[in-house]
Amino acid sequence: MVFRRTLFRRVAILGTGLIGGSIGLAMRKEKLAGQVFGHSRQETSIKTAIEMGAIEDGAIEKKKVVNGADLV
Repeated sequence: MVFRRTLFRRVAILGTGLIGGSIGLAMRKEKLAGQVFGHSRQETSIKTAIEMGAIEDGAIEKKKVVNGADLV
């Protein structure tokens, strides 16, 4: 059995659209991050990204998403 440790504790994605959402999905699938959070200017984009599993949570305010992130 191979134990794989995540590279990042918390990742912040600015923009949860096609590219940001794809990055979030890949980060979570490959278990590269403990937590993946997203920022968008539209609440509907955040909701969609959460429903798709690209991010765990998100916010319109960048400061809330970026604060404490290991990777932005």
